[in-house]
Amino acid sequence: MEQINSTISMIHMFPYPVFLVQNGIITHRNQAAMQLDISQDTPIYEFLTTGGDIYRQLGSGCLSLTLSIRNTDFLATVIRTDNYDIFHLDTQEGDSSKLHALALAASQLRQPLSQVTTSAELLLANSNRFQRELTGHLNKALMQILRMLGNMSDAQDYADRTYRMETVDAAEVIWEALETAQAQLASAGRTLLCKRPTAPMVTWADRSMLERAVYNLISNAAKYSPKESNIRTDLEIQSSRLVLRVENTCQNITPELLGTIFFRYKRTPMVEPGEHGIGLGIPMIRSVAAAHAGTLLVDQPGSETLRFTLTIAKRSPAHPVVSQPHIFVDDTGGKDVCLMELSDVLSAEEYEN
Repeated sequence: MEQINSTISMIHMFPYPVFLVQNGIITHRNQAAMQLDISQDTPIYEFLTTGGDIYRQLGSGCLSLTLSIRNTDFLATVIRTDNYDIFHLDTQEGDSSKLHALALAASQLRQPLSQVTTSAELLLANSNRFQRELTGHLNKALMQILRMLGNMSDAQDYADRTYRMETVDAAEVIWEALETAQAQLASAGRTLLCKRPTAPMVTWADRSMLERAVYNLISNAAKYSPKESNIRTDLEIQSSRLVLRVENTCQNITPELLGTIFFRYKRTPMVEPGEHGIGLGIPMIRSVAAAHAGTLLVDQPGSETLRFTLTIAKRSPAHPVVSQPHIFVDDTGGKDVCLMELSDVLSAEEYEN
């Protein structure tokens, strides 16, 4: 009883909407949730727009899904405890100015960085072996910076869910990204195990953002697992959705860490020198899942195993769409986007060419 009372008291400490669900019914709300007219004793399923079946089967871990309240969509983080399911709603309040500042800083940094990138390419074209090694390290560092700048400049788009949708075979898009990542990691001495899906899944999706979500999942798995361990992926079609699981060995994962893993700017201490990131990767993947009517689940199938499960729904555009050319901005200087997204885990040798 003391633990239950502590949980009920805890939700009133948060400035954003938090409420508790027991047996599918909302039982307690904090003040911010009341202001959104989230009523007590209401079935939670009246609000769920994605992930209802996954939520029903939730055992443990941290689940991201979408709720619709008074015709407004909200990303929600769900944590299941012994007594309640705790729902945290992401309202973006107080974050907009931070995200805008990140995007502005990134745009200002791109121009001088492009000059450095051009100079590095010129050095590489006329260099001996020793110089090529130095240039490889320089190019790797530049790719790491470009990756961070890309996440910074796109952060506002993630929050606003601004995506360039088209009809694509999502299973093939994700498989090709996994194949590319597998080859790049193999050259760095890492093993990525993956299996090709047995059927296509044509749906309304943003091709480039699906790729980036996959690369971010693989990059995180590689960074936070021992170098001798395997990274396992499973890609399958379940009824009307595509499911991608990425599983890796990961020590020192606590329930407290899982509870904050979806929040922006949250980072764990660096596992080893050379890691880079500002806590925008996982929120980006979460946003990609929501934009594709899907979910993101983080759980622990074993005591030292971490698993991310990304789902996207099979769907058609809600309204007829007039095809428009997409403007593609190449942030990599003509290199494979995988080289940028995996720059935290690949060796400098991969950037000598």
